[in-house]
Amino acid sequence: MIELELDTTDTVRDLSNGFADVALRAGHDLTGGGLAGRRIAPDPWAFYCSRGYAEAHGIPRSPAMLRSHALIGGGGENVWSIYRKWLHENDLEANVSIRHSSSTSLLSAVRAGAGVAVLPRMVAGGDPDLIRCLSPARGDTISLWLLTYERVRHAMPVHTVIDFIYARLKRTAAQLDAEDEAAFGRRDLSPLADAPQTPI
Repeated sequence: MIELELDTTDTVRDLSNGFADVALRAGHDLTGGGLAGRRIAPDPWAFYCSRGYAEAHGIPRSPAMLRSHALIGGGGENVWSIYRKWLHENDLEANVSIRHSSSTSLLSAVRAGAGVAVLPRMVAGGDPDLIRCLSPARGDTISLWLLTYERVRHAMPVHTVIDFIYARLKRTAAQLDAEDEAAFGRRDLSPLADAPQTPI
């Protein structure tokens, strides 16, 4: 039997020091430096709101419409640095009414109807209580990666867990792609060739 211990912190753990055996991370090519990984799928970020918020305030469908809505900021250092840059480029930073220190609390605030925020599609896309408003940017799609360290990549428990998670997340990504195509007539993703990966 394999026992799992989940660490849901926004802090990036050092796999080389054994702080974790497997990590799920978003970024571009995250392999190298002793890391081996599989690229699961593109994971574009988009603006989401709750169904309750949409009923009360409407759904913003353009950056201009966002100016009349309360935006929720934060989400941890890794999320906020990219999110804030887009807000700055679109002159929307003044619309941020509250900032959360973690991605988990950011998601909770959106679900509670506190406003509109950017969330990864793999997190928010399958949530029946959330509505995608618009995508914040195109042409620089981040991918979701499943990573481990070279030292433990061939260990049977690690390999088994990676195979299990990879298969299910690939299936989830394919389902979200199909839903995008049905709703928008196309997959709302920027073209992105598969990045190099070290098989695990």
